[in-house]
Amino acid sequence: MKKLTFIFLLLFPSIIFSQNLTGKWSWVSEDKSNTFELDLYEEDGIIEGRHCSVFYDGLKIDCVEKDEASSIQLTQFAAGVFEGVIISGFSQNRGKIRLSFNESDNTISFKLLKEPENEYYIPTECILTRE
Repeated sequence: MKKLTFIFLLLFPSIIFSQNLTGKWSWVSEDKSNTFELDLYEEDGIIEGRHCSVFYDGLKIDCVEKDEASSIQLTQFAAGVFEGVIISGFSQNRGKIRLSFNESDNTISFKLLKEPENEYYIPTECILTRE
């Protein structure tokens, strides 16, 4: 019984925080020439999703369509902090990302920890708000 309680306590924070990330999130650069959107969902305890970046007023697009495989896979690293991979829709190469959920203002801090190889159009850092 103690083992079961311990496992539940370990998993409970993961369940709470992962539910908070589910949904559509967006960012627009100050000059409005770049946008970044995430559509996140939970499946079997793993957070997955798709991204769409539009840079330079639409001249460069790095998106993954709804009928394509997920471009984002995350696992919980710490309370409210998730790390994983993002696959560029432009170059099909992987990068490493971190998302930190800020419950007080319902935002996500996005950070590109390792850039995908070759050309990609994903912001290095940004704050996304829920739509």
